[in-house]
Amino acid sequence: MMTRLLLVLSIMCIVLPMVLGKYGQQLPQGIRDFFFDLVQHVSVEVEKADRNFMISPFSVWSLLVLLYEGSAGRTYDQLGQTLGINFSDEKLRRFLKGVNLYLASNDSDVEITMLQGLYIGTGYPIKDSYRNVMQNYKVDLVEIDFNSPDAAVQINEATNRSTRGLIPYTILPQDINGARMFLLSSLYFKGQWKLPFNKSLTREEPFYSESGEVIGKIPMMVQSANFAYVSNIEGLDGYVLELPYGTQERLAMFVVLPKRGFKLSDVANNLKTLGLRPVLQGLEDFRKRASEDNRVEVIMPRFMTSTDLALTGILKQHI
Repeated sequence: MMTRLLLVLSIMCIVLPMVLGKYGQQLPQGIRDFFFDLVQHVSVEVEKADRNFMISPFSVWSLLVLLYEGSAGRTYDQLGQTLGINFSDEKLRRFLKGVNLYLASNDSDVEITMLQGLYIGTGYPIKDSYRNVMQNYKVDLVEIDFNSPDAAVQINEATNRSTRGLIPYTILPQDINGARMFLLSSLYFKGQWKLPFNKSLTREEPFYSESGEVIGKIPMMVQSANFAYVSNIEGLDGYVLELPYGTQERLAMFVVLPKRGFKLSDVANNLKTLGLRPVLQGLEDFRKRASEDNRVEVIMPRFMTSTDLALTGILKQHI
């Protein structure tokens, strides 16, 4: 059976590298809501500027968890509600430890490196109980003089190392001058698709905006292989293609393409309502009923993208 799935992305389809298995399907409801809330609100903002974007909701959430762990009273309650933490702190810590261990299980096809740093101003007191929690999260606690120009150099070097040089600069000295605390999170991912695209088959195809207008021609990667995809998830208004990484298939990229007449922000909002379960179940059902010779022709852009977002306003207004 041959199915042609033309993934000519709009302004930016949602590209979600998600953990398959227990952490993908059993992600707590509140945390899932935070993830998709963030994606949806960011998509609305960048839509105004007609921009592409890429974001790691988990990185944002996990950084705010570090603030949650150090808070008390009303701030503690409000952060917990915003982050979807409606269970005990012990369960939260077990959950994060499990996710980190799962992601850290690198193999020859997939490499993931996470860095979370907590930079403390010289002489700024930190309770031992908080230090212990940070050690449990494997967060680097570094005492630093924020008024020194070397502070920015030190922080930028940490990001540069953890991302293999892909993010050489994170901050400028004036960004942290006079600060008491600085939180840093970076996530490096390098994965070999289970079914790589053949470079020699790349060809130019039209590229469309969300309104359906052709805005130019770009190189498209082309491949026919046994991929899983779903087009009939009720309430999603989008198509989903699964591109697994590595031979173990622990991780996969889900490419979600809005259907004609729908925007990225619409699909992001629908994902918040539906969650991951119907998406994962739809892909699993497809794999079960598809024949061994099932072949899906995929045409998707060869792309590089970088994003520079100030999330402060979005978090204040919407989250």
